[in-house]
Amino acid sequence: QSTWEIKGSVQEDPVSGLYNATYETTRTGQYSVGITVDKTPISGSPFSITVQLAGSPSTSRTFAFGSGIRGVVAGKSGYFTIQARDKFDNVFDKGGMQIALKGKFISKSGFVDSSDGSYVVYYSAKSLGHFGINKMHVSANGQPILGSPFKVKVQYGIAFLLIVLFSVFIGAVCLAVVCSYVFSDLYRRYKARQIARNPKQFFPSVMADDQQDAAWTHDPSYLDPQQGVQLQELGFGADDFVHDFDQDDHHDAAPPSAPPPGAQGPAGAAERNAAALDAIART
Repeated sequence: QSTWEIKGSVQEDPVSGLYNATYETTRTGQYSVGITVDKTPISGSPFSITVQLAGSPSTSRTFAFGSGIRGVVAGKSGYFTIQARDKFDNVFDKGGMQIALKGKFISKSGFVDSSDGSYVVYYSAKSLGHFGINKMHVSANGQPILGSPFKVKVQYGIAFLLIVLFSVFIGAVCLAVVCSYVFSDLYRRYKARQIARNPKQFFPSVMADDQQDAAWTHDPSYLDPQQGVQLQELGFGADDFVHDFDQDDHHDAAPPSAPPPGAQGPAGAAERNAAALDAIART
């Protein structure tokens, strides 16, 4: 039980001989008031009085508390409590106020009136777009409560993390595809230049007629795996190279005489093949 000193004043009415006493208190509750005359208690003193709430709640003294006014996870709900008070900071023990929330990060909100002066407030935070510190305006009966607007920290939620991970995955796949294309093209150009600079390293020369098992350069599908790579790996086909030999076996025929430059035959085909390789190397 606490004791509060009540101060007042007394005025005497000279006509009626009555004394008018006035006093003021700011704390609600049950009080015992003693009245004395010349330090002697009057009859019936002390008197029991009840100090009630000052009319209606004061929004400027009404306050909020709870985790929901400090932070929330994106896509989740936040909760906090509002306690109504009167203008003297007395706890208001009756409901009836209308609570409203306003904030860019809030998708929906509501409240529950406990009918004892307290209100449970809830809201849902948007999943994306409002991370970090956001302002939340809280009002009661259309007026801001004590401390409003509140600074609410919106933290990253699972939806945002999934989007980030998916974006990283897509970016990695795209980068791998681009790098594969670029390096493949660079490798093809490199091999083409190597062939143009030193064709004999990649294509064996026309062998003598008595070497029955030797490969012929007029067959571009042949390539010694120990000396180079298949033409298909370079992006070339058999049609990219000129060859004028028949499909019959030439080993039993007499070696042909050297034709003039540009003529049909092995020498002419070699020149045209070299020209084709040189054009490829310049691409």
